[in-house]
Amino acid sequence: MTDPRSDGLGVSSCINKSLENAGVSPEEVNYVNAHATSTVAGDLAEVYAIKQVFKDTSELKMNGTKSMIGHSLGAAGGLEAIATIKAITSGWLHPTINQDNLEEDVTIDTVPNVKKKVMIHVPPHVAIHPLHPHKILTRGNLDPTQIEDKVWL
Repeated sequence: MTDPRSDGLGVSSCINKSLENAGVSPEEVNYVNAHATSTVAGDLAEVYAIKQVFKDTSELKMNGTKSMIGHSLGAAGGLEAIATIKAITSGWLHPTINQDNLEEDVTIDTVPNVKKKVMIHVPPHVAIHPLHPHKILTRGNLDPTQIEDKVWL
């Protein structure tokens, strides 16, 4: 009942629409804080969706906050948003811990087990919120009263 489509189509459609609404091309994004609940079905669907949207993922970094804090249900999105904001402002990506045997389809840099210093591109206004991609974390000189579902930095 809660499994996403195995091909990631629902998630990729949502991410594409969010990027379109934010006026950002996929090539401008180099970091995603993944929903990553550590279920094979969910995590692989999310990886497939991200690959569909971002095409060339060679420079993309993706980490999973839940690997460190567990799934806090209703609080998960807020806690992951805080982790994403901290990554944007500090340049440090927390690791996705307990990664030992990745599925072979996971070819994105998931920041396995050790934090990483990265210059996160926030073109003047975007980072994708974990699996709630309709919420774009933004900064810049945009007027927040004119755009819905944004978290302003």
